Amino acid sequence: MESNLQAILEGILFIVGDEGVRLERLVETLEMDEEVIQSTLDTMISSYVQDDTRGVEIVCYGGCYKMVSKAVVHEYAQR
Repeated sequence: MESNLQAILEGILFIVGDEGVRLERLVETLEMDEEVIQSTLDTMISSYVQDDTRGVEIVCYGGCYKMVSKAVVHEYAQR
């Protein structure tokens, strides 16, 4: 599962939407070590922020991870 963990996390974050998901819940669901999941999320967060071709990023608010649109999208989304 570790080989496709990023894809699995991305899919879960997409599905949970605005509600987000806590690290503890991901650990329970994926039955993996917290450190592995945390490290992978950290890598993904950095990757999404640095990639200007993506319109979304991964954030952690109040202990919940979720995907949100980047600031560059907001002007167009409000039209």
